[in-house]
Amino acid sequence: MSDLHVGYPENRVIVDQLRSDNPADWLVGAGDIAVTAADAGSVLGMLRERFHTVIWVPGNQELWTLPADPVTVRAVERTSRWWRWAGSSACSPQAPA
Repeated sequence: MSDLHVGYPENRVIVDQLRSDNPADWLVGAGDIAVTAADAGSVLGMLRERFHTVIWVPGNQELWTLPADPVTVRAVERTSRWWRWAGSSACSPQAPA
């Protein structure tokens, strides 16, 4: 899935309904899930509870820092924090060699 943009209420309703009937299902989030840290953390955490494995590839929306967002770090550090807030210990981005 991609381009969820959960900052829009009508999209958040759809995401809130995402579930799997198979406990072994994986979910791949291919970018543009959320713009704010609060939205990203809550959505990623919720999806981790509903799917066996969640793989998240940040998109351009996740890399932006809006003036109103209290999380002011950018890029890899920003998205790493979101993943940790969602309860994952599996995120360990590596800088290019």
